[in-house]
This record gives sequence, C-alpha cells and structure tokens, in this order.
Amino acid sequence: MLESIKVSNYEFDVTLTQDAYVLCLEGIPLVSANAYLAYKGKRVKTDALRNKAQMLKTYLSQVLTDYNDWMFLEDDRENPEKNRYVKASTAHLEVNDSYVSGYLSLLARGGVKFTKGEPLENSSITQHIHVIREFYEFCYDYGLSSFSPSFSYLYDKYTQKQTATIGLDKAIHDLYYDEVEFNKLLNYLTTINPFLHERDRLILLLCYYSGIRPHELIKFHNFTIKRLLKVIDKHAPFNASTELIVTGKGTGAGKLRKIIIPPQVYAPLKKFLYVTIPLWEKKQQIKFSGSIFISLSGKPLKSSSCFNDQQWKKMVNAYISKGMLDITEIELWKKRDLYSTRHCFATNHVIQQRKEGKRLDQIALKELMGHSNFSTTLASYIYLAAVLTEDENLKSFAVDMSDKDHAGRG
Repeated sequence: MLESIKVSNYEFDVTLTQDAYVLCLEGIPLVSANAYLAYKGKRVKTDALRNKAQMLKTYLSQVLTDYNDWMFLEDDRENPEKNRYVKASTAHLEVNDSYVSGYLSLLARGGVKFTKGEPLENSSITQHIHVIREFYEFCYDYGLSSFSPSFSYLYDKYTQKQTATIGLDKAIHDLYYDEVEFNKLLNYLTTINPFLHERDRLILLLCYYSGIRPHELIKFHNFTIKRLLKVIDKHAPFNASTELIVTGKGTGAGKLRKIIIPPQVYAPLKKFLYVTIPLWEKKQQIKFSGSIFISLSGKPLKSSSCFNDQQWKKMVNAYISKGMLDITEIELWKKRDLYSTRHCFATNHVIQQRKEGKRLDQIALKELMGHSNFSTTLASYIYLAAVLTEDENLKSFAVDMSDKDHAGRG
C-alpha cells in the first residue's frame, strides 16, 4: 500500500546528517507521517528511525485499506476535499479506540496483511503502540490535527484465558464481569434518595441476573404493579424464583419472551413491591397501579437512557475513583454500559448450566436472550463461558456454531 523510501545522507540540520525515510502513496509523500519522521530523525539514530518508519507504514497501510474513501477520488488540485492524497493523509484521524485495539490484536495473531503474517510477541506490539502513540501526539501537538489521542491501546494477547477464535466477538469478552465484581459495583450506586436508590438497584439486578434489555424495563406493561402481584408471592421463602413473560424488541407491540426472576432478584423485588411502594404511596397520599419504575412524582419512566447515560456513568466513575482498579480494568469499565449486564447474564447462564452438569440447551439460551435465531453473538457467549471454565468441548461447540452462522449468512 505505502512505500518507504530511504533518503541517504539527508541533512536534518547543520550538525546532523544521516539516512532519512519518507512514506509515499503512489509516489506522493504523506504530509503528517513524514513530518513526524522528520521530527524523529533529529532525535533518534538511523536504525531506530528505520524501525519507526516501518511500523508507521504498516499501521497506515492498514488504515488506508480499511478507510478507503480516498481510492474513489481523483487528484483534484483545485479542491482539496476531493483530492485523493489529501483524503489519504487524514485517514488516520477517522479511527477510534476499537479500531486501534483491533489492529493491535491482529498483530498479535499475525493477521495484518502488511507484515510477514507471523504473530508478534508482546514486546514487539509494545513498540508498535509506542510509535502509534507518538505519531498521534505529534500531530496534535504540532497542529496537524485537532484530534486529541485518547486510545486505550488494549489488545487481545490470546492467552489461554482469552478469546482467541477469529469470527467470535472479542468485545463481549471485554464487557464481561463476574458476580463478585458486579456486587462491588453496586456499592457505588450514587442515587441519594432512598426510594430512587432502591429502584435503581432493582434495575441493575434485573439487568444482570435476568438478562432484561434496559428498554424492556419500561416497555408497555412489563413491570406493572398489577402484573407483578400475580407472580411475586408476598410469603415466598428467601430463595424463591419465578418466570415472567415480557414484551421484547421487535416491530409493533414487540415479541413476547420469558425471563427468569432468580432469588437474587426475587427477594428485593418482593420488598420493593410489598413494602417500599406502599410506604411511598402512603407518604405521597396516592394510589398507583402502573409501572413500578417511577419517579418521585409518581410518573413512570419513559426512557432508560437517563439511567444508562447518567446513573450508570456516575456509578462507574465512583467505582473507578476509589483507586482499587489497575489501568487495564479502568479502561474496560469505561467501555461498559448498562447493556453490558445482559452479556454477563448470558455467559453466567452457560457457566451455571455446566457447573450443574447439565447439557447446554442452546434453544433455551436463545429464547432467554430474546434472539430470533442462532448467531455468532450467542456463540461468543458460549465460547467465553468455555474459556472461563476451561471447557475445551464447549469451545469447539461454540466455534462450530459460529462457523455455521457465517456459512448461513454467506
């Protein structure tokens, strides 16, 4: 894609003459890349500069392949916006954190086409990260872009404990956290009002332990007082559980599906239903029979985005601020939102079935998740569960499931 041209005995200034390197696309130098290499040429030796040029060439070649709008433009000298080389010179500004992490993961498994195709060791990938970080910081510091670099530079090292299969969704791995960590997170729920605090805690429990989609909590009549009084027994023991039919996503009224209300949710839901709400009604002097997810004024919540965008972020930031997490854990938590609880539910469901010695019921999992068909996403949940439990047979099952899904779509 790109060509690295060696310029022998280049005079960087009156005191320094050494070999320089220029990156060109179809014979045209890339402005930002070569400004960076010229800057580094005054500060490092020839061998180090050659290595930096090669690593930057590899990265930008991949970027230009993936962000290829420039290929469809001409060499329009009068209109920079329609000039293919101007567009190519700024393609690196279009990438996001996920892209950079994905690129590094490709390096780790030898999947970058502009290398020899061999997996790189962590020490080599660290050098690539150093060059990419330097390049973006240089562009920002010297006014070549208004893009402030804030990449996490996380990548999948593909060790035994990590998802390694091409075609499965690595993002699901990053979004997963176990029950112990979830309960730690709950301790940092920032809602001050006791009634709203209990409501918000119940929302989190339903999402994590029942796999409910956030918007399903407030959709139609899923969680009305009247419905819940029929399925939640006031005198049920502490370890009670039940099932509930909810309206899920889909056009029109949406599709019906079954969710499980396990003991971890049943007990707090029973308390909220039979104790907290009646006390609230008495205090507010109002009788209410609609959704249990209401504001202090008694109005049902109309959107889950407020909780997801505000309360979740406040809680995560409070959790991070305590200083108990390392930099990798912090970056992972910054990626997660309320919907990540649903991914955890699916993986935990598979793990629990295996612990109980049960055969994996993929049809039941599909229905519990509200999926219309077997997909790579479901296979990714199963594969992650296999990695966490070191179950090789389950890994093979997940890979086969993913392969069938890709073949079906092909």
